[in-house]
Amino acid sequence: MRVKRFVADTAQQAIARVKRDLGDDALILHSRPFKEGGFLGLFAKRRYEVL
Repeated sequence: MRVKRFVADTAQQAIARVKRDLGDDALILHSRPFKEGGFLGLFAKRRYEVL
């Protein structure tokens, strides 16, 4: 099984990238929101990760 990590600004964008790269039969193992960037946790941008 090939596992790849996809990161996008929204969950819908991340899932669209998965389907575009791996096809409609792709299986999503895990998804989570996380914060990226910012200064000391402030001004961080919310992103989504899909495995």
